[in-house]
Amino acid sequence: KKRGENPTGILVHTAKATGFSSVSDMLRSGLDL
Repeated sequence: KKRGENPTGILVHTAKATGFSSVSDMLRSGLDL
């Protein structure tokens, strides 16, 4: 189990900055970070 660390936490800012509602939407769009 994770120790409270969210691997997509930092990407949330990127996702919202690029107009996606969530990281999962961003990843589904095919954006490869």
